[in-house]
Amino acid sequence: MTTPAIDEMIGKTIGDFTIIEKIGEGGMAVVYKADDCKHPDRHVAVKKIRRTRETMDFIEELKVRLDK
Repeated sequence: MTTPAIDEMIGKTIGDFTIIEKIGEGGMAVVYKADDCKHPDRHVAVKKIRRTRETMDFIEELKVRLDK
């Protein structure tokens, strides 16, 4: 039996949000369920984009499009 890898994001606080669990993963990002520290009864999804050349190019392209 193998032990699943521990995700270093679980338990971290980013801004007003504390990461609870990983809820999804795709080619460009990982999505986490988080508690909103300012609103204890509210849960949110936090997306962490992977830093790859492709995602950075995509982000730069979005910035150019949004500036028009």
